[in-house]
Parts: sequence; structure tokens; C-alpha cells
Amino acid sequence: MVYAWRNGKYVYAARDFAPFYKSELERLRAAIEEATSQITADEFSDEGYVGLAISVTLTYAHMGDLDRGLKELEALLTSNVKSREQSKHRAVILDDFRKGDSFKKLREIKYGDPMM
Repeated sequence: MVYAWRNGKYVYAARDFAPFYKSELERLRAAIEEATSQITADEFSDEGYVGLAISVTLTYAHMGDLDRGLKELEALLTSNVKSREQSKHRAVILDDFRKGDSFKKLREIKYGDPMM
């Protein structure tokens, strides 16, 4: 999260730093390509991939485009699945990001909010 000094306090200002987040997305996408090659049918072999997919979503949320981040999360988590266990685990994560606590937390982030 990026904060900037405004009117005598630090406020959440991530969307003002789009170049930073765009470079972060490029880095994450490259890492996802690498992580994809590590996925096997072993239950937790996709944890790095899943973590990176979530990071993409969070990056979009900080840019002020959560909906795009959620679409990418869904696309990433429904791809490159090698086992039923991975599919089940990813479905739980998607459900949390669609309507669970993670969804609620991400919706609470507001541009201009003061640092906590």
C-alpha cells in the first residue's frame, strides 16, 4: 500500500502511483510463468502460484481496480490445476475473494483514508 503526505497526514494514495503498480504486475506475471512450471499433481505444489495470483489481485485492488483483479484471480485459479485437491482448495479461496472476509476487507480500502 502506498501512502502520501497530504494536508498534514499520510493518506492512502496508491492509485496516484500507477507506474509502480504496473511494474509490479509485470514482475508478478513473470513469476507466475515460472511458478506454473512448478505445479504437479502433488496437493500443495501450486502454493507459490496461488500466492502470486492473490498478489495480482491485491495489486489491482491498490490501483483502484478490484473488479479487474478479481477477474484475473478467477482466471488464474481456474487454470493450471493438476489435481482435484488443488481445485477444491482454489475454490475455497475464490469464494472468500468473491463474498467472504477477503472480499469485505478489500472493499474497505478507500482512496484518501488516513494511515491507521
